[in-house]
Amino acid sequence: MRKEPILLKEINKEHDVVEVIEFPHDEGPFLSERRQMFQEYLERGLLLTKEEFTKVTRKYSPQGELDFAQYRKDYPSSPSRYPKELTTQKQHIDYIKKQHPELAFYFDLARIYDEKGGTSDVRQRVLLETVENSLFDRLIGEAIYSRDQFQKFLTEKEFSSVFTIDLKFIKELNEKTTYADADMAIKSVWEKIRSSLGQDEREKLIIGRFGGTFTIGVRKGMSLAPKTEEALQNITNLSLNLNKESESFSIPVSTTKYSIPSDGEDSQFLFKNILQENEDQFYRMLFLDTLAEDMMDYTFIPLMKTFDNASMLDDYRTGKVKLYSLFLNGKRKVERSPKFLAAYRCKQTATNPDYSTDFDALQRDLTVYMKATADVSLETLMRKVDKLKSTSQR
Repeated sequence: MRKEPILLKEINKEHDVVEVIEFPHDEGPFLSERRQMFQEYLERGLLLTKEEFTKVTRKYSPQGELDFAQYRKDYPSSPSRYPKELTTQKQHIDYIKKQHPELAFYFDLARIYDEKGGTSDVRQRVLLETVENSLFDRLIGEAIYSRDQFQKFLTEKEFSSVFTIDLKFIKELNEKTTYADADMAIKSVWEKIRSSLGQDEREKLIIGRFGGTFTIGVRKGMSLAPKTEEALQNITNLSLNLNKESESFSIPVSTTKYSIPSDGEDSQFLFKNILQENEDQFYRMLFLDTLAEDMMDYTFIPLMKTFDNASMLDDYRTGKVKLYSLFLNGKRKVERSPKFLAAYRCKQTATNPDYSTDFDALQRDLTVYMKATADVSLETLMRKVDKLKSTSQR
């Protein structure tokens, strides 16, 4: 990363091609702090446009001036990676070896070479820095694997079961509120997970994260205490407040446990099946929540032609409606709306053995229908669901 000032034009994200990256370069107040904020997002792989970054700085400027102390509280410059009482390099290595037994061999090998070569601890130090940079999640400051790394453990049959805890709406929060709001939501879910685990249970797990999705693999030959499993499965919602002037509201968080058969399962489809089971659960939860709060028509406003969309949203005065509507009617409408509508028309409970088959068949048929139909109203979709459902029941 260059240290001298970088004067750039603007991020061009058209066609997913970034031609230049613009650091804040105006002469306004807090220029150094704003540059630091921008760079920290960039180091996490987030390219914020000028508009996106402006929204972040506004969030941390409630009184007009940048409250960098609050930003630093939300985003520590050096997230705590180890318990406070562990201060030496050896203690850090021992901690990682205990939490991640799969790495113990490499640290032991580095120690042996250090001792033989008389090079003090240089190999161990380099290995520790490498592991820290690749393993510790930059947002939450914990040792967590990427999606690809977690999937590799799954393919190598390292787990007896996998918990999936998924917070949707991350893209919608990024685009319509700020990246900071989405980050804090992810950190809140992690805090729920972390507080659910017993003191000595972390070493039994391999945890992955991609976006708002956490995958928690229980190592083979190990098990979690019943109260821990119950605590994880009780992570079913998250409270959000998108505007300090409005009330907070709760959104669903889908949690599922997938037990891996002892005789094995095709690794090619295993991860897909794990995520699909969780996604089906999410849409059932979303449907039930929407129904319970009498939000069905409001949630599908963009599909309805007989109402003034903006005025209805303003009258209802809830960020929840806006968030759900954006989620279901955005760029992935053809994928998401059929899943939601299938759950809406499936009156069985999630415990009914026929539910999944009915749900999957309906959402597949609806997806085909929506792809072939340019202008779809809610009423038309409802009639189509009823027709598909009655046909499947004959």
